[in-house]
Amino acid sequence: MKKITASAPSKVILFGEHYVVYGAPAIAIATDNRNVVKLEDVGEKISRLIIKKDDELGKAVQWADGRYEGPELRRAIGAVYAYLRARGISGKESLVASIESSGAPKGMGTSSSISAALAAAIYKFYKRKPSEEDLFNAAQACDTIAHGGKPSGIDAKTTVSGKAQRFQKRSGGVFVFERVDITFPKGTALIVIDTYSGERGTTGNSIAKFAAANRIIKRPDALTDAERGNLIAPYLKIYYETLPELNAKGSAKKLGDLMNRNHDLLVRGNVSSMGIEKARQAAMKAGAYGAKLTGAGGEGGAVIALVDKKKVKDVISAEKKEGFRAFTVSLAKEGAVAK
Repeated sequence: MKKITASAPSKVILFGEHYVVYGAPAIAIATDNRNVVKLEDVGEKISRLIIKKDDELGKAVQWADGRYEGPELRRAIGAVYAYLRARGISGKESLVASIESSGAPKGMGTSSSISAALAAAIYKFYKRKPSEEDLFNAAQACDTIAHGGKPSGIDAKTTVSGKAQRFQKRSGGVFVFERVDITFPKGTALIVIDTYSGERGTTGNSIAKFAAANRIIKRPDALTDAERGNLIAPYLKIYYETLPELNAKGSAKKLGDLMNRNHDLLVRGNVSSMGIEKARQAAMKAGAYGAKLTGAGGEGGAVIALVDKKKVKDVISAEKKEGFRAFTVSLAKEGAVAK
């Protein structure tokens, strides 16, 4: 029986959460924290995708005719199979997909990463070579369901390509992406901290809180240029100071300060949480250059911290004492790939 193994990276947003909704540029990176999908033909001539049971969720089945059976949280993954079948990437086999989660916390693009890996595996199974755009569209089909509406595409773009992206919302609500070459200052490491402790906020709720905190009562696309400009001006100053530091010769201290300043703006936007603040304080006390929330924030949100490589163990230990899981991430070496 044919077996395919595919994987795709997770992602983190370095700068620009929430402000990107109002037209400011933001930066995301793909990380070496990868989700794996193993695809196997079980020898039954029934067109369907079986998403194998794991420790948390039961088995799900996506049928060729579009029917879905199983946990609601699996429906978005099944949408990848339905999307590809509608485009002729299919056969009469029963395929079983086993998902090996990387354990990435909220905000690291897990649904995009898993769906990109699944799409790459299905293309490989049927001996078809997908373009990056093909995999992007398949991942977007998943995220449209997972996010409850049309996603920006940054998760899919970053996890499919495996490259850092600068992204920005243009007129009409269209997001544009540009690959950027970035590295971190020499001798530093990036740590991700998972603050989940049983409660997890939603992206929609965080967006609404940010708008309320900034006294925004209009839709983002209904704001005047002046209103939008006044909102994003404090962040833009940080953003343009950041760009010169995202390289091996950059200043770790300055980059850390900029992370802290960006986080302070997000705190004023009411999108942090007690857990996030607790994790940040532990990281800074243990010697981090800077730390900020990444993604939408809220309860259970993730934090990233820039640290000297010599202090990685200290920071991870400090987070563990607070009850948080922490781990280092590096820049991804490749995007979604099947072998």
